[in-house]
Amino acid sequence: MMHSFDEAALPNLLGRDPERLCSVFLGYLDACRKGTRTLQDATVTRDFDTVHRIAHRLKSSSYMFGALSLGDVFTKLESAAASGQAEQLDVLMPILSAEADAAIEWVGVQIGQIGASAQVDGAKP
Repeated sequence: MMHSFDEAALPNLLGRDPERLCSVFLGYLDACRKGTRTLQDATVTRDFDTVHRIAHRLKSSSYMFGALSLGDVFTKLESAAASGQAEQLDVLMPILSAEADAAIEWVGVQIGQIGASAQVDGAKP
């Protein structure tokens, strides 16, 4: 799967204040890491309600942050959980892991770029 990101998504939504962007990106990183772990556990225990709830929440935030491929995986997880498709959840979990890792790395790069840009402009990241 090719990772797809929209670098302009969050700045277009929130503006270009470096402190605000970094803070929001850091919150997303934390939510993504915790949510992915919760999804993995809920898939193992076949807790479809939790998978559905977490996938729905992370789908929305992933699209908002510009992690488009990850948002697509969350959409598929949400759908599989809603219809009780345990086997589909098992298929999607390795894809989720790869996409979440790529998104976390991408967000780290975005934070670095925001910080570097802010230093050039004389602002604090």
